[in-house]
Amino acid sequence: MRAIALCCVLLLPWAAETAPAQDSQIFIRLEERLNALKADNRLPDAEAVGRQMLALARRDFAHQPQWTAVALADLAGVLLDMGRYPEAEPLCVEAVRIMRRAYGENDIRLATPLSNLANVYWYQHRFAEAEKMHRQVWRLRAQAYGPDDPRVADTIENVAHAISEAGKHADAEPLYKHVLKLRVQAFGGEHPDVVKSLYNLAVYYDDQGRAADALPLYQEALRITIKLSGEKDLMVSRIASRLGTLQLRSKRPDEAERYFRQAQSINISLLGPEHPWVLGDSSLARVYIQQGRFEDALSVLKQVLQFEEGYYGANSSNCAISHTDLGRLASRMEQPEQARQQFTRAIEICEQIGAPPRQLADLYMLRAGMAVQSSQAGDWQADLNRSLELAEQERENLAGGEQERAQAVAGIQDHYRLASMMFAAADQLDRAWEITEQYRSRTLVEQMLLSQVDLLSDVPPDQARQLRAAEQAAAQQVTELERQLAALPNQPTPAANPNEQRAALVQQLAAARQRLVAAYADIRTASPLYRQALRAGEKVSLDAMRQWLQDQQALLLYFTVDDSTGFLFTLDGSPQPPRRVPFELTAEQQAGLGVQGDLLSGAMLQKLFLDESNGLLRQITNPQKALTSADKLHWLWQTLIPEQQRADITSGKYKRLVVIPDGPLAMLPLELLVVEPGDQPKYLLDLEIPIIYGPSPTILYQLAHRGASTAAPAAEPILTVGDPDYSPASQRPAADPLPARYGGAGGALGRLPYSGREANWVAEVFKNNNIAAQMLLAAQATEGQVRAKLAGRRIVHLACHGLVDPVFGNFFGALALAPSPRAAADPRDDGFLTLNEICQLNLSACELAILSACETNYGPQQDGEGNWALTRGFLVAGSRRVVASNWLVDDESAASLISYYCGILARDEKQGAPVDYAAALAEAKRFIRAQPRWQHPYYWATFVLVGPG
Repeated sequence: MRAIALCCVLLLPWAAETAPAQDSQIFIRLEERLNALKADNRLPDAEAVGRQMLALARRDFAHQPQWTAVALADLAGVLLDMGRYPEAEPLCVEAVRIMRRAYGENDIRLATPLSNLANVYWYQHRFAEAEKMHRQVWRLRAQAYGPDDPRVADTIENVAHAISEAGKHADAEPLYKHVLKLRVQAFGGEHPDVVKSLYNLAVYYDDQGRAADALPLYQEALRITIKLSGEKDLMVSRIASRLGTLQLRSKRPDEAERYFRQAQSINISLLGPEHPWVLGDSSLARVYIQQGRFEDALSVLKQVLQFEEGYYGANSSNCAISHTDLGRLASRMEQPEQARQQFTRAIEICEQIGAPPRQLADLYMLRAGMAVQSSQAGDWQADLNRSLELAEQERENLAGGEQERAQAVAGIQDHYRLASMMFAAADQLDRAWEITEQYRSRTLVEQMLLSQVDLLSDVPPDQARQLRAAEQAAAQQVTELERQLAALPNQPTPAANPNEQRAALVQQLAAARQRLVAAYADIRTASPLYRQALRAGEKVSLDAMRQWLQDQQALLLYFTVDDSTGFLFTLDGSPQPPRRVPFELTAEQQAGLGVQGDLLSGAMLQKLFLDESNGLLRQITNPQKALTSADKLHWLWQTLIPEQQRADITSGKYKRLVVIPDGPLAMLPLELLVVEPGDQPKYLLDLEIPIIYGPSPTILYQLAHRGASTAAPAAEPILTVGDPDYSPASQRPAADPLPARYGGAGGALGRLPYSGREANWVAEVFKNNNIAAQMLLAAQATEGQVRAKLAGRRIVHLACHGLVDPVFGNFFGALALAPSPRAAADPRDDGFLTLNEICQLNLSACELAILSACETNYGPQQDGEGNWALTRGFLVAGSRRVVASNWLVDDESAASLISYYCGILARDEKQGAPVDYAAALAEAKRFIRAQPRWQHPYYWATFVLVGPG
């Protein structure tokens, strides 16, 4: 529940100016009695007093209708508290009419009845009408008190509530932030009104699934409240309840119970055991459900529903939530028909009151699931399609940048995943495929659509200037703090306590980066063009994908995994429908992989790959360890690839594999799979079938069919960059990717001498084939120089350090180039080409970007979206395909592999043969694998081709 600024302020002071003294005293005493009864929660008695007040006003104050408006407002307030919103509405409408007639459209005294009417609309889920009323109040109060007055902030916050509940989240976020700013300016940082803003902004984030953004706001609001009012305060209760819900989402019911009982204790202490907040509290039922105490949960939910039907009415939003909870419980108790009935009742209520799209999407999905299990199946397909339609509506109205939107959308991914699973179970595989493709890498599709678009071109000029200035100021501060961190070891006079100085700078840098990320998100929240892109992206059709695969004689392997399940879609150029195969495990396969469970899931893969003691990828990425993982790689070959497809691949039926990884599988190059185990294992690489990777079929298809660039080609189509000068030189190992100025950990980046040779070799092999190349080496390889030289290049090769920064979703992950003397003045030339900055480059002429650096295809994973790697930035910037690495690279072997690869590309181009980027990379890998000292997969398996071959 948000902290809504309810307007129960009376008009009595104005009405009393002209009232007869005796009658006014009677009226005032009645109102005092009404307020006392409301405080005691004796609402029926308060209603009787309110009706007495209204009768008195109509009879004795006929010539002073303001008194009638006061009585109407008081009675409407009681009815609101009782949940009788339709009865309160005509009273509020009449009060507005009276005050308009008495004072006109522009009098501040009209604000209170307008606010009351807005709240009536709010509680009936008529959010558009509520917004309209609150905006009128905003205008009146801004005129009367000034635009920055705290009383205006209350109304702006109510507007934000209304538009957020209506699903227009992108419009609400800047209003919540503006209100917080106004209150801090007016009251300082520690004030109850500031707490209300922090809480409401946290709830806004929380309701979008952005728990990471919500949690620090809840914690700050809690800290201030306890400092000002102690631990027995209603705001502490509200925050504790919200924190309990966050714990439930993290599957920590015992921790959640502690928070919920804290909230319950405060409410009983301050409000009494008969208060609606106490009698209508079902939070413990949700705890009991997670704890498996179903009968206890059922008892609580029935009591709550009985209270709500009597207090709020059977068609209230509160009852819809209780019916939903009862349906979920019945499902857990394996009573599908009872669950379906509860969900149906909840849907009826929500459709009637106009509930938010997310709530209805959940209900239709839940009912569809129960319909399939119930003997009275119903039209489950219609329910699934309706659920997805509502999920799309919710998605279009989310706010923030790509990370925030993808994080919020992760909460509705299950709608698509479950719908796909249910259609597949009904043998409707085409529809199952379409639904899966509908949600995969959606944010990346939209980013690519908006490449080279000025997102602020349709924003009012003053607002656009402010947004750009905020982003630029934050970027400059980040650069300056990074510079100060880098300079610490070389200070002429060391600080008295250097550790404290470093810690303070690291803390300031984290805050500055947070401001930069927020400024980036604010631009996208404000941009109409950004929101339009959410509806503009088209998915590749199944027929088009089949034709593309047929043209290449390719097999598509489309993986989908989550914490509890895993399956594979396969598709080729034949007219057969896609095949959907779950990762079912035999007892033998479980033993071979060292996992337990009948279905290989994302959680199992994560442990299998990254276990501290014997994780598969930990062995593969450590060349010092003897490879003992061949058997597991063989079991993965048998588990991940169905038997028929294994036979087709090994027989040579297909000329190419197209792989769409998901979750932990994005870390595993499939070339590593062992086809034949033994002392000299035979890898999939050895079958000489090239593999290409992609975030989704749609993205691969779009990249393959994108037209030729209209940009003027550069005189030298190849740009190669190597061995940036990271002075002062460091003694750190070249494989250590984290620099001091980046992570605040001490030291500096080490030179990569073989990267200079690599750049020379790349330039040489192209020049030997009459293809001109430009090199940037050592001190010339600055970020500014690279930016300036990119335009019109067909192939861009960057050999340098790669940095992954999981904080802020790799927003500050970067390619490390040489620092420039201009770095302090220009964040775009500070030596760190970040993921955010890469996305803004113009690589529309680029056919291939080669990122010969560590972990350039590795980054934080996000459900449904894939990994936020540097690869992503180059695709957004316009490169058709990218060669990138999945783990730390060895300087010397990487130089040999990439130069050999470019030699094949240059040879084929000179001979006029079609350039096969995937086949060339596979050949280069086999060349490295053939060298005795580089036979370990660490050396040859890391590089993959993302994009069409």
